[in-house]
Amino acid sequence: MLSYVIGTASSFIRPWSHSTSPQTSLVRTHGPETFNVDSLAPGNASQCQSESSVHHILRHSDLYIVLGANRSANQDDLRRAYMNMCRQCHPDKFPDEPLATVAFQKLSYAYSVLSDTRKRRLYDTNGSTEPERAQDMRDADDTLNKVLLAIWADFLDGDFELIRMFLRSIGEMNPKLNFSDETMEALLQTLVNLRDVIVSGQQHFRLLKFELMRLYEIQHALRQLSYFDVPGRLKLTIQLARLTIALPVNVDKAIMAEQREGSNQQGGVGRPRGRYLPSSVHSVIGLACGFLEKGESVLPTRA
Repeated sequence: MLSYVIGTASSFIRPWSHSTSPQTSLVRTHGPETFNVDSLAPGNASQCQSESSVHHILRHSDLYIVLGANRSANQDDLRRAYMNMCRQCHPDKFPDEPLATVAFQKLSYAYSVLSDTRKRRLYDTNGSTEPERAQDMRDADDTLNKVLLAIWADFLDGDFELIRMFLRSIGEMNPKLNFSDETMEALLQTLVNLRDVIVSGQQHFRLLKFELMRLYEIQHALRQLSYFDVPGRLKLTIQLARLTIALPVNVDKAIMAEQREGSNQQGGVGRPRGRYLPSSVHSVIGLACGFLEKGESVLPTRA
């Protein structure tokens, strides 16, 4: 999907490939935005614009309306609608909203029913608009984790290899990034290992899950663009690459912050160390993210 973009990227990248300044202190994953990916959400999600998503979910009993999907939605449509609504009601993102937990449980229940062919057929046949039971928080989290794990697996099997090609081409155009084969392999292996964070559902996944939702949105937005929209596809490819390589760094930072806090509470000393990446790879990723962000900023803005 991205090979055409990678093949023509040099004409856009070369003008700024030799002026990258080091940026290692902060790895941003949400830099310049030009595509409103939320506008690509399917079905009835637009009904939520005039009201809080939390109250929208709690107010309706029809599972399709709760999910923000059409009755003809396929599995991809359902998953996209679920991801879109999760971003708007997840209690980790809205801790001050007391009803967010209940809304998220109801949303996950709606997805678990409609994404199961047998349950969906029964629901459509019976015409019931009132779920028999809402999920508890553990069930709701399990539903979300399974979806995100599937998204990550799809990414590793598909766009991931093309991101590798894209990063290698950037490294060849700018040797200052020091994107050696060893560095690339270390980074790629840590990305594969992030699967364990998703499967375990550990607390660092709280940080990771919203990044994965964003990654999924960019992937979908990229697929909606014309094959010949080279600037648009390149801009989203840069966003996708920047978000991807920053994932393990941001998880590492969360782990280090936790270790630092624990050390302070115990009166310990010493600099906490990350779990996923060596410091040398941290530095390279910081430079690469700064490079990609600069490249994104010089591309034409899409209205």
